[in-house]
Amino acid sequence: RPHLRAPRLDVRVFRTASECIAAAKADGRQLWVTDLSQEAAPLCAHAAGEPALPRLAVVVGSEGAGVSKTMLAAADRRVFLPMCGFTESLNVSVAAALVLQRLLDRRDASG
Repeated sequence: RPHLRAPRLDVRVFRTASECIAAAKADGRQLWVTDLSQEAAPLCAHAAGEPALPRLAVVVGSEGAGVSKTMLAAADRRVFLPMCGFTESLNVSVAAALVLQRLLDRRDASG
C-alpha cells in the first residue's frame, strides 16, 4: 500500500523570492527550479552511477508566468518534466505533484 515517506518535508512561505533563496542556502539546500528553457535538464528516472539527491528546495512556477527571473538566476539546477503528446505545460498543482513524486522515486532508486 503506497504511503508518504517524507518525514523531512518542510513547507515554508516567504514574502519575497530573495528571502526564500537566502533561507534555502542558509539551510544548505540546493535550489532546483522548474523551467521550460533550453538550459533546463529533464527530470528523469534515476540513472545508474548518479549521485544521491542533495538536500533540496524545489520551486515550481505557475503555468502562465513560470518561475521568477530572481529564482531562475539563483537556481542550482533547472529541471523540466518530459511530456508526450500535445500538452506543453501542466497545472501548477499537477506539476508539483509529479516533480515531487519523481524526486521521491529517484531517492528510493539510489538506496
